[in-house]
Amino acid sequence: MADRTRKNRLFIKAESSYGVEAGSTDGSDFTAVKCLSLDLVSDNTAMLETNFATGRVRKTAPEIGPSGAQVTFTTPIQGLVSAAGDGTAASSVADDWLDLLLTNVFGAPQETTGEGIDASATASSLVTDTDAFTNQDMVAVQGASFDGGKVNWRRLSGTASPYTMDRDLNATPDGSEVAYGAKIYRQNSAGASLSACYDLDGVIYLLKGGRISSMSIEMAAGELATLSVTMDFDSKSDDSSTKTALPTISTFAGTPVKGLLGAFAWGSTEYAAKSISIDFGITAQPDGTVTTANGRSNIDIISTYPTVSVEPAFAQTFVNDMTAGTARALSVQLGSGVVSGGVLNGCAMFMESARLTASNASDDGGRLRNSLTFECVDAGIFSGSIIAQYFQFARA
Repeated sequence: MADRTRKNRLFIKAESSYGVEAGSTDGSDFTAVKCLSLDLVSDNTAMLETNFATGRVRKTAPEIGPSGAQVTFTTPIQGLVSAAGDGTAASSVADDWLDLLLTNVFGAPQETTGEGIDASATASSLVTDTDAFTNQDMVAVQGASFDGGKVNWRRLSGTASPYTMDRDLNATPDGSEVAYGAKIYRQNSAGASLSACYDLDGVIYLLKGGRISSMSIEMAAGELATLSVTMDFDSKSDDSSTKTALPTISTFAGTPVKGLLGAFAWGSTEYAAKSISIDFGITAQPDGTVTTANGRSNIDIISTYPTVSVEPAFAQTFVNDMTAGTARALSVQLGSGVVSGGVLNGCAMFMESARLTASNASDDGGRLRNSLTFECVDAGIFSGSIIAQYFQFARA
């Protein structure tokens, strides 16, 4: 019998089709989610009112409707568990829990291969040893003696070296650096739905047909960068007798990203910020059908309209840019990306075009700041007949 709320765990895996558990039924092929917080499961079984006319002013018993459930949790933001360095493809790094979550919303990522940087590279021109990248790829440029060891995330333009970038690097490379490969998530059709096992102190609920309906990132100075997720499910059942081989959680791979040595840039200028929030602006709706057990054939991602909120030091220029309708590229770097133990551990959010929709003065304990909200907007054509990516979230 379960009696401790803290003794809980969450596991996920991709489904073969909506609401159908793939692979083993004993739980051995599930992946543990690195949860900082994990709310209790909300049972969303529908109660269908009857209110039959009985000649009495009384409610009649409802009919039991379709099943459903919802889980909310937070996880740390992390880069790939091993770096896609020179000659290493990001696709060779096994998907972890964060990849499964991101794929659930955005579909399969663009995966690139790391490449060494040539000594002829400059702060404005990225020269790699081979033509490893293409238009709009995100790369993480890092070297021990480059910009204090801190990674510089940039969006590339071009199909062959030398590449131009959305803005200059913070320092001039000396040829010892690497442009690391990455898993790059973009606004695409949603990927596989997820099955989940929620272990509540020994009672194991099998949740099927999972789709993320809300997802956001918070990063405050000096704190852990976290991802908040709400996931809706098609069904919930007690599967304790079957799920006998769920993986034992010893230690989780990777180190959480912290609000240290990151970066926020709008256009070509980087700004210091007290905090950064990213809301992916997900709208999800069930696809109703009378032909299934729970009245839905999927939960569709209808749209993703991200916004970014930041708190830099106050500057009137932000107010002027908002009222002028100025649009610029926006880049957020999460994590220092200093390579340690073969791990780069950095992420980045990039919007090809962003507009300020709010710019208000705020009081931070006597310090004057701007409270800014940026909205991702369509940048139109990137080059030639290539449509600009709406936004990109990259892990390296």
